[in-house]
Amino acid sequence: MKILIISPTILKERSGRFDFLSQVFRKFGHEVYLIPKDQWKKFYFAYLKFKPDVLISVGVIAVLPTILKKMKLIPTVHVHDWNDDYTDVMGSKYGIDRIAFMEHYIIKNADYITTPSKFLQRKCEIFGKTAFYIPHGVDPKIDNTKPIKLDGDIKIVYAGSQSRYKMVDKLVEAVRGLNCELYLIGKSNPELRKIASVNVHFVGLVKHEKVFSYFKAADILVITSDDDSTLKMFEYIRIGKPILALKGRVGYLLDNYVNALLVDDLKEGIKLLLENKKMRTTLSKNVKKIKTCTWEEIGIKYLELLGRVT
Repeated sequence: MKILIISPTILKERSGRFDFLSQVFRKFGHEVYLIPKDQWKKFYFAYLKFKPDVLISVGVIAVLPTILKKMKLIPTVHVHDWNDDYTDVMGSKYGIDRIAFMEHYIIKNADYITTPSKFLQRKCEIFGKTAFYIPHGVDPKIDNTKPIKLDGDIKIVYAGSQSRYKMVDKLVEAVRGLNCELYLIGKSNPELRKIASVNVHFVGLVKHEKVFSYFKAADILVITSDDDSTLKMFEYIRIGKPILALKGRVGYLLDNYVNALLVDDLKEGIKLLLENKKMRTTLSKNVKKIKTCTWEEIGIKYLELLGRVT
């Protein structure tokens, strides 16, 4: 099968969902042409030259192949992988009405929808479409990674974007005055450095595999975004440490006081976990019961679906 993927990831980063899945597709003998963000302008020429059996789009750029297919310039089966709420993520920057229209247009007109989000799967039903739930995978290297040495009696780790949209500023404020150490992995935000207390450590960018060693060293892993499909959530689950998250869409996958602590106030949640070792032990024990799959296992599921729809 010849698979063309247009993705919002940047070529030099290569750490998105389809950067992993494309490797699996190739491993099983399929031809893959992945078009990252910095090569979008070449999309249609690449399509004509490659002549794919299936086109997979990721992100709001999907509006391009959707329009071209509507114009009958692309006859290939179009599968859209919906893994972000575009209106929430991009609306304030590009205009809510514009992004909402594009999002609806993509979902309505794509031939098939896949998603790693239970929330988006349900939202898709509102649009009158069926979405196939295919979660994120995890790198099997995570299982054999050793924890890194971190200072502090209680270590809290967060990995990812440090933007205010992700509400990391709330996490930074939450640890002020508490007996814990917060380690932030990812590109440092200068604005957060200005408000950070001495127990906040900006680790900076870390190679994907090395991030696992920080996760394993943590006593508490944190999700701040209102999202049930972040890559790190599945990695957190695989590692099996206590997860703290803000209430919201995370609840589609995690259960409060069972396998995660879901709160309205991060500071109160951190204080509760700091004071209650038994709760941390229970959450850790229960989160390990959630099944996660490797990227190869997820890739096989994806290929099975593509085989049915092409």
